[in-house]
Amino acid sequence: SMTSLVARVLTHDSFVANAFILGMSPWVLALTICVIMSICVVCGFSLQKQAVTRASGHCRIGDITISPLWLIGFSLAIIVPVIGQVVAYGLAPMSLVTPLSGVSVALNLCVAPWCLGERLQLRVDLTATSLILIGMTLTSIVGPKEEINYSPAELLKLCLEPAFMISMSALLLALGGCVTAMWLKRATITRAAELNPCNPNMFHVVMVAFAAAGPGAIANILLKTISEMIAQNVWLECIAPVILLAPAAVLQLNFINRGLRLYPQTVFFPIYNTLLVFGNTTCGAIYFEEFKILFQHSVNTTIFLLGILFVFAGILCFARRSNDTAEATESIITDHANPSGFTEESLGRSHRIELNGTSPKEES
Repeated sequence: SMTSLVARVLTHDSFVANAFILGMSPWVLALTICVIMSICVVCGFSLQKQAVTRASGHCRIGDITISPLWLIGFSLAIIVPVIGQVVAYGLAPMSLVTPLSGVSVALNLCVAPWCLGERLQLRVDLTATSLILIGMTLTSIVGPKEEINYSPAELLKLCLEPAFMISMSALLLALGGCVTAMWLKRATITRAAELNPCNPNMFHVVMVAFAAAGPGAIANILLKTISEMIAQNVWLECIAPVILLAPAAVLQLNFINRGLRLYPQTVFFPIYNTLLVFGNTTCGAIYFEEFKILFQHSVNTTIFLLGILFVFAGILCFARRSNDTAEATESIITDHANPSGFTEESLGRSHRIELNGTSPKEES
């Protein structure tokens, strides 16, 4: 059964370690799981986007709207992927699994326009999707495919390594500064998003995306740690990372919903995913020292880094979508300045009709 298969994967059963699972080697199964989880994430984001934009009449906690639609989206975007990530992290190194989240950006290209009615731009979107697929292929070919198992004592030792301590301190300081800046400028950010819904201030978008991706990177490291501990059958030691996981997951979820509420999913999701991939890859490689395996051969290192650059370039390419920015922005500004809906041109026409008793066509 699927339950027994997951149990054998998480405990690194000898069947899993030495044989094919469902006709696939463990690392191939891990990549397959990541693709399936990407589908769940994109569908879940779309449902949460619909929920936060229809928040009236429902309970709100921070930027989270508690409604049946949101709960379904939450299950697809968070709960199901967490289970899949724990299994995938138990099958393959984090630096191999993480870049596959770029699949969700390619899927977002199809799902967001269909579910949310957001306009598709073939030239930009197809270019970005192609770059992502090339990057995924490169990173999957040369990424480390042999999993290194760590005991709880070794995991604790890795936490105390200077490189990881420095990187986590820098990340937490950056997150603190970002969240503080957003709180101080919350009215400005909200107002700018309202006035420019199709062409938002990219600095504001990056701030919200980083506030979500930073805790997300920490949460993914903790999930990887939990999967390692489960693989070693040490369940009590999982309590500490689970406790640390809770606030990181809540912060990530809150700022994801803020981004979905303020900005189009076709703009926010690629930027958020870019920062999440970068955070996961960098922090995971530092913490679990997977860079030692990856960087043994210069050719593999070059190809892997080139693949990461392709993924980032493809994701960032989505942020260059125009979405009829000038027309939409002008319309919204006019609506704010003139709530009656009459423009100067229409008022001029009505004034001429009132004076002359004729329409513009009749005048001509």
